[in-house]
Amino acid sequence: MSDFSTEPERKPLTHDMFMKPDAEQKKAESPGAVPGLWPGLSGLLGGGGSVNPLLAQGLFGHYADTPQSVLQTPGPTAGPLASLVEPKPTLADYRDHGDKDLDEQIRYNRELRGLIDKGGPIKPEITKAETDRLNEGREDLLGDLKERSGVYDAEIAAISGKLPEKLPKNLTPEQQELVKQKTELETEKNKYSDQQTALQRWHDRNEINSINDQLKDPSLTPEAKQKLLSTKKTLATGLLSTTKQYEQFDPRWGSTVYGKDKSYTSMTEAGCGPTALAMMMDFADQEDPEGRHSRGEKDPYTPRKMADYATNHGRVKGSGTDGDKMMGDLSKSYPGFTGQSVGKLANAVESLNNGVPVMFLGHDVHGTRADGTDTKYGGHYMLLNGVSDDGKKFNVNDGGRNKSRNIRTISDKQLRDGSAGYWNVKHNTH
Repeated sequence: MSDFSTEPERKPLTHDMFMKPDAEQKKAESPGAVPGLWPGLSGLLGGGGSVNPLLAQGLFGHYADTPQSVLQTPGPTAGPLASLVEPKPTLADYRDHGDKDLDEQIRYNRELRGLIDKGGPIKPEITKAETDRLNEGREDLLGDLKERSGVYDAEIAAISGKLPEKLPKNLTPEQQELVKQKTELETEKNKYSDQQTALQRWHDRNEINSINDQLKDPSLTPEAKQKLLSTKKTLATGLLSTTKQYEQFDPRWGSTVYGKDKSYTSMTEAGCGPTALAMMMDFADQEDPEGRHSRGEKDPYTPRKMADYATNHGRVKGSGTDGDKMMGDLSKSYPGFTGQSVGKLANAVESLNNGVPVMFLGHDVHGTRADGTDTKYGGHYMLLNGVSDDGKKFNVNDGGRNKSRNIRTISDKQLRDGSAGYWNVKHNTH
């Protein structure tokens, strides 16, 4: 966690801030700042007399292998290592200055991300350096938010320990006060929950990508390979489990027109394509550390919004949606998102094994309801968001035309017999 010193007022980020020569940049920095960082950012990330663990890692190369308890335990108060040890922050620290520091770091990450996305005068080599800096900032922020959650969890647990496991109907004044304190702490803890979740998902995605790189090593032993695959499976399953379930018949949009005018049918009748796309868009945004979910926005990509997009990008009157058109045009309307065909079922399985859901189009396709009975669609878009280890059984998010027909699982044979295409959405997160 960064120190809790008061920060100087920060100016909005500009491209020039990332293009100054080192000598000129140093003049703009405050005493104790880390060379090359935005003026004042070093204090936010651990400057101003204390050494940030990320900097310690660069100096000594051992931070990643050092237990957090060692880094956070008060150590020597004098000598060359004294400034490398920071005391563990308390609840009072967060309420006093800590949350302000976190707010500033979040703001900085978002502004830096915005500059990188825009490009402009930033040269490719500088963009690479700033992207690396942004990623380091994200990892540092994730660690700080986890630490903060731990402090709040400890305080909440301490209060829970003073309350009976089952609260009585009539609470004593003391119990009422404890319940009030607990509720306030839980509310405070959740202040950064959306940001922390997005960062964790981004981190897990990077872990999967790293494992894929490691699996290319021909010298891997069978044991090491199996361990990597097991870790990857756990990460991918965790990501896929967060896929949002949308229904095309939802009363918020089910009766609305899917098309250019009232001569077109409704979302309930023909909106399966936009509904499946909404689930993929929502999933992809959840992994963006500076995305809409990270800011606490709920339902940023609803089936209704995706239907508005698909009306001019794939809607076919009397025939539903052209999947290739809807997915192929996606990046034009939603920069940063890429819709793509993944081809055959084997590629869909690979996407799922990497933790990325897949939309498929079924023609006369059979599947299994939650109650174990069979159901069939003549033509319908659905989402795959899980696959068994043997690749024979798939989890399905079915937007459905009604609750009674929703498919929940489907077999590889049923997909081969009835599938007419597979697509997924990737988010181009730096």
